[in-house]
Amino acid sequence: MGSGSTGNALYCEAGGYGFLVDAGFSPRQIEGRLNSIGARAQDLQAILLSHEHGDHVRGAVPFSKRYGTPLHMNAGTSQGLTADWGGYPGDRVLFGTGNAFSLGPFEVNTFPIPHDAREPVGFLISFEGTKIGVAVDIGAITIDLVAALSGVNCLILEANHDRRLLEEGPYPSTVKARIAGPLGHLANDETAALLAQVQHRGLRQVVLAHLSETNNRPDRAKGTAKAVLDGSGVSLCVAASRRPTAVLQN
Repeated sequence: MGSGSTGNALYCEAGGYGFLVDAGFSPRQIEGRLNSIGARAQDLQAILLSHEHGDHVRGAVPFSKRYGTPLHMNAGTSQGLTADWGGYPGDRVLFGTGNAFSLGPFEVNTFPIPHDAREPVGFLISFEGTKIGVAVDIGAITIDLVAALSGVNCLILEANHDRRLLEEGPYPSTVKARIAGPLGHLANDETAALLAQVQHRGLRQVVLAHLSETNNRPDRAKGTAKAVLDGSGVSLCVAASRRPTAVLQN
């Protein structure tokens, strides 16, 4: 649905069951973006939340209030959602990080991600033998991260910034240090290094996500990743921030 500092949301559907991973846009924006791909907001069965930062949860509570859509999250994200976005007595479903659970016809698992939130996670989403990995807002490459993403068929992966653009850019030095730090975001070359570790014959699609509009360029992110994936037959694209990316089908 869109990925970047202005908002993040991913729509998954199979067998007539649709859900979101994160809801970082207003309910009206989510409604419009879903409509543009032929989906309806009122048909959403769940929203999974990766962590409590605004670009991932800004629309979660008001959307849930409007449609009664259950919010699925771990305990840390639930605490952060209450502290940062106000109490909400609606339907919160808690999962344990690292534990598998069913969501309609999907099996979902989570894994820890290093980021400056309370309990940030990535998602592994499986349906009839196809596995999707979703990992954004990553400060560093970890053993858990590599292990989780090594067997996926489709990978939505952060490529947040180009090191040089970040260093020479307009952000204050403290913000630059946070972005480049071990609890911040992945640079293009780090994303490429991670792709090199998790690439395998079954990997068919890679979507580069959460690009900074200030500190990155789609051609730079794609070029760095392509150097690793070239010749592998993997389809590579960059997620847009202000409109839905083309629908990917298994």
